[in-house]
Amino acid sequence: MYANNTMVPIERSRGEIERLFIRSGASGVAYMAQGKMAMVAFQRNELGYKIFLPLPDPAAFEKTPAGRRRRHAELDSGSA
Repeated sequence: MYANNTMVPIERSRGEIERLFIRSGASGVAYMAQGKMAMVAFQRNELGYKIFLPLPDPAAFEKTPAGRRRRHAELDSGSA
């Protein structure tokens, strides 16, 4: 299952992605998500880029690996 047993907060993952882009010479990194798609946009060498990513179904994260229902705080924070 996607991101199974992860304990990494969403903000930490986004920060690491942004650092990787900046280290490779990118600037103006932006994120957005709507519905079942996410997008990362950035600029490098005066060219703009957009990367579109499908998002997993949130229902796949409603239960723990043990089959217990997750609390809303766990779902909102990205904790497992």
